[in-house]
Amino acid sequence: MLFTWPAMSQPKCGFFRIAHDVVARELEITDLSYRHSVISESDTVWTVRHELPPDWIGFVPVVGVDKRTCVVVHSDME
Repeated sequence: MLFTWPAMSQPKCGFFRIAHDVVARELEITDLSYRHSVISESDTVWTVRHELPPDWIGFVPVVGVDKRTCVVVHSDME
């Protein structure tokens, strides 16, 4: 899945909030309190994974946000 969001400058980019919004809006998961958020980055993209506790079975939403434009570049479930 790929969702597009309006571009904005990096200093105003709340990539973590954007990732949460994508999961809440597009995947309809509003309660992420039981998921551990793992943030990683490459040269151009922040990646936020919302992992389940180790003893749970289910999918893991992964959202990538471009550092320069603050646009969602990928949204997937693993």
